[in-house]
Amino acid sequence: MTHEERIALCKICSNRSFDSKLGIACSLTGRRPDFIGTTKDFMRDEHKIEKELKREEEAAEDEKISINTKMAIGVVLVLAGIVVYFITNGGWLFYGAIIVGLYWIVSGLNGDKLKIKED
Repeated sequence: MTHEERIALCKICSNRSFDSKLGIACSLTGRRPDFIGTTKDFMRDEHKIEKELKREEEAAEDEKISINTKMAIGVVLVLAGIVVYFITNGGWLFYGAIIVGLYWIVSGLNGDKLKIKED
């Protein structure tokens, strides 16, 4: 078992403590975790686990909002570029808005695909 795996267990154990010199430590032994596999003194900290799950859910929701925002900005830019193009009888300046809008839409779609792959 690696140190990182031990620390991951300690983060959800109610017997954890923090020492400024050691980092996460055991409140029973006062030492850094050095157990192999698991320890008989492990006690799940349900409050900490619940808090971590909530934080992960909020982060996922924030990411979803970010993806939707990118796509919405892209649609607005494309529509604005098309409207202004027809109002100005073919003005070339607003191709930039259309191109940037398409970029934002594709960026949002790619972010959505990456999110699906991670799940």
